[in-house]
Amino acid sequence: MGDQLTSTVEPGYPVTSLRLRGVLDLATVTEVRSALGKLLADQPAAILIDLTDLVVLEDLAVMVFGAVARQATVWPGCQILFYGATGETRRAFERMAGTRPVAMCRDRQEALDRVGGAPAQPRLTERLPPIPEAACLARRLVADACIRWGLDNAVDSAEIGVTELVGNAVRHAVPPIDLNLGRRGRYLYIGVRDSSPQAARRLTVEEPAGYGRGLLVVDAFATAWGSEPNADGKVVWATVRGYPR
Repeated sequence: MGDQLTSTVEPGYPVTSLRLRGVLDLATVTEVRSALGKLLADQPAAILIDLTDLVVLEDLAVMVFGAVARQATVWPGCQILFYGATGETRRAFERMAGTRPVAMCRDRQEALDRVGGAPAQPRLTERLPPIPEAACLARRLVADACIRWGLDNAVDSAEIGVTELVGNAVRHAVPPIDLNLGRRGRYLYIGVRDSSPQAARRLTVEEPAGYGRGLLVVDAFATAWGSEPNADGKVVWATVRGYPR
């Protein structure tokens, strides 16, 4: 990040930590959004954000945290918890109605206690070979995960979605290719990571066939999908809704 705002990341699963230091205003808010997007791409169960050394100069800037918290509920079903806010920073959050999804804790221990009190969610990660047959392997993994995790009625949509995501990665991306699956409540979260920085884009039906056409299919069968950059490339993700037995 720039001179006004710096960050320190402690990666890990299930909990990733981010410490923000410096000034948050409308000039640095884009950097915060980018940093949090990259953390979400790793699909942690929770992100703990330390605000102890953050100074909020413009109330409007704190709305970025509410926006990212809402995004995290769509994908990857991740908890985002904040702690250490000073009195003035806390008041800036309270003044902005758009930050209501934010979970504010007194300190890191309270944040960890909240994460520890949440039920463990199943998760699977598999490295896929960069060959056409990878899509078939991904379908088997998805179907097995849905059945084991009680989302039997999501199998068909999940298989269609993962076929397109993995197929696109094999045809157009850069290996290695990793498949990440997770369940949060009634949702199955599918993430396909590759080493290409090029964001996935859905083509329209009028555009020539090529990269992105398969995402039209994903769009039809998933409740949501997107593409997030990370330190090593990107993750293209989709969520499929099921009804747990």
